[in-house]
Amino acid sequence: MKKIIILLLLFSPAFLYAQGNLQFNQVLNYEILIVIPPFGGGINISDSIIITIPSGRILKVESINATGFNGNLSVFLNDVPIWSDTNYPIWLPSGTHKFKHRFYCPTCSINGTTSYKALLSAIEFNIIP
Repeated sequence: MKKIIILLLLFSPAFLYAQGNLQFNQVLNYEILIVIPPFGGGINISDSIIITIPSGRILKVESINATGFNGNLSVFLNDVPIWSDTNYPIWLPSGTHKFKHRFYCPTCSINGTTSYKALLSAIEFNIIP
């Protein structure tokens, strides 16, 4: 019985399979700029970009920052809100992902034009089988 258990323990790693090794490919930075014109009586304005990660690659999101991060500004990744206390990194598999920046204030008024930026910094890796 001991021999069977020892043999199983010795050969069981041969049956395990990992996703593969990661090889650095490039650093990527994405930016969304929202320009807000003068307005009164509330506003809901947003912009988004689509991030495409090719097959055989993975993206490690290191940080997402927004200027003026407050109750009126929101940042979303795949329609999930990202808050200032979000834990990083965020790993994104191959495919398409939506990065969105939104300014919403139902009762605000702004006299002059203002702008807000959202930045996403990430590292792209190749998956080596």
